[in-house]
Amino acid sequence: MSKPRVAVIGAGLGGLCAAIKLKEAGFDDVTVLEKAEKVGGTWRDNEYPGCACDTPVALYEFSFAPNPKWSHLFPRALFQLFHAAKLELFALRIRTLVQQRVDEGHRADGAQRERHIAVREILED
Repeated sequence: MSKPRVAVIGAGLGGLCAAIKLKEAGFDDVTVLEKAEKVGGTWRDNEYPGCACDTPVALYEFSFAPNPKWSHLFPRALFQLFHAAKLELFALRIRTLVQQRVDEGHRADGAQRERHIAVREILED
C-alpha cells in the first residue's frame, strides 16, 4: 500500500511542525499550503510598531530543533527568521506553496480516509 499524499493547511508554527513530523514519520509527499505571501502565521501578520511576544521565546520554538542563539527573551521580528530557517533546515521550502487558498474539502466518493481539497492560487492585482 502506498503512502498518501498529505496537505498541511497553514504555514505557522503548527503547520510547519506538522509537516516536519509527517516527513520524519515517512510521509514523502507532504505539501504545505499557505494563503499569505510568506510563512509565519500570527508572527507574520502582526508586525505593527511595538508588537512583541509576551511569552518567553523558548516556549515557541520546536523542542526537536531549538535555537540557542535568541538575542531577546521576548522577540518580535525574530520569529520570521526562525520560520525561514526551519524551512531550510527541514527542506520544506520546495514543499511550501504560498498564496494558495483552500476553498473546500470533502470526502472522496464516500471514502472514510481519503479527502480531496480545492485550492486556488491568490493572484494580486
